Amino acid sequence: VGLGLLAACGSSSAYAPPTATGTAAHASGAGAGAGMGQTVSDGNYSFVVDSSQCGISSFTDVLGTSRPTQAQFCAVVVTMTNRTNSPQNVPPYPTMIDRTGNMYNTTGDGKAEVAAEQDYFGSDYQAQLQVNPGSHYQDVFVYDVPQGVQAASVQLHGQFASAGVSVTLKTTQVTAAPGNGAPAPVPAPTTSSPTTSSPPSTGAAQAVVQQYFAAINAGDYAQAWALGGQNIEHGSYSAFVQGFATTSSDSVHVVSVSGDTVTVTLDATQTDGSVQHYAGTYTVHDGVIVGADLH
Repeated sequence: VGLGLLAACGSSSAYAPPTATGTAAHASGAGAGAGMGQTVSDGNYSFVVDSSQCGISSFTDVLGTSRPTQAQFCAVVVTMTNRTNSPQNVPPYPTMIDRTGNMYNTTGDGKAEVAAEQDYFGSDYQAQLQVNPGSHYQDVFVYDVPQGVQAASVQLHGQFASAGVSVTLKTTQVTAAPGNGAPAPVPAPTTSSPTTSSPPSTGAAQAVVQQYFAAINAGDYAQAWALGGQNIEHGSYSAFVQGFATTSSDSVHVVSVSGDTVTVTLDATQTDGSVQHYAGTYTVHDGVIVGADLH
């Protein structure tokens, strides 16, 4: 179950670097088919792909200078952890593969890369050259690709000339870079007509909760974050995504709806086959989950 759910139950939601054990898939072939939010390993590093977005038209640096694309940017956010006992140079840039099998290197526009890092992580973001043992490092990798291209997977390498490991992407189509270190905005469902002031319907509140879990099960963590994960997690987006690393799927059953309060039962199937059971409520306001109380 994700950290957002655990936080609602009173457990700590502090971010911890992903480990090289558990769901780790190694370059020997176990990484084939691994997905976003799962830990995979190759060479000196373990990786978690946090998000994937295409359709970005430009990035804007801290000085307000826009770096436009020739067609569209795709941006893949990855958290990398040094799994050795000595400092290591940051790993090579990953290769992006589209749905037809075409391979893309990261953009050669260094200023666009810097602007993307500031858009995703804030103006005080500092790139690193080396990572200490057990420490993690998050970066966004930018690809300038033709219109219509959808990122399907990335090939990650923990060191030069290593075998590499592939991660399947769930790519969100957006039109603008996130800015201020937050995921790109996703239009939230409306709860009433903009021309009326009637209270939200019970069906709308239920739909938001169901859409939230549908996004989680689809690996679309940026949408789940926008639908209320940011209000439940009270931590970083990376911590929110990492919280689902050991969750295979979530099955939510709506018991009742009263105004903006949705009562549910939740069965969270883990990657080891076990199932965790929860019950409680989600509170929805203006098409977004604003609170949760699960036990």
